[in-house]
Amino acid sequence: MATKTRSRKVTIEATVTRPELLVEGSDRAFRQFVHDTLAFSARLQQVRGQLGQVIGLSGTQYTVLIAIAHLRGMDERVGVNLVADHLHFSGAFTTIEINKLVACSTSSRRYSGRPTTCCSVACPRRISARSGN
Repeated sequence: MATKTRSRKVTIEATVTRPELLVEGSDRAFRQFVHDTLAFSARLQQVRGQLGQVIGLSGTQYTVLIAIAHLRGMDERVGVNLVADHLHFSGAFTTIEINKLVACSTSSRRYSGRPTTCCSVACPRRISARSGN
């Protein structure tokens, strides 16, 4: 029984139309770039999770803790909203994560008397020193 093979070029509709992103009229290079970027991002998330695991935190908690240490190096008063804005997280989500960090004593909160500012957050000196701040 003979099988007949057809070679047919598969055409995929371009996902971009800007000429700067096309190579010889194809967006293949752009698609590859997006794929590689997403793979790299996934690997960074794995590394973040593993670094957090070393000190008993989730990857997100580790990221929040490092952000607090980083921001404290630039300003004495680091509030929940500043951390949330820095990480592009919602204020509510950041508050939950900071409360988890406070519960396991990896950060502390100091409440101000002003109603517009809930609190400032800090991390222990040993973590600040490790992050270079």
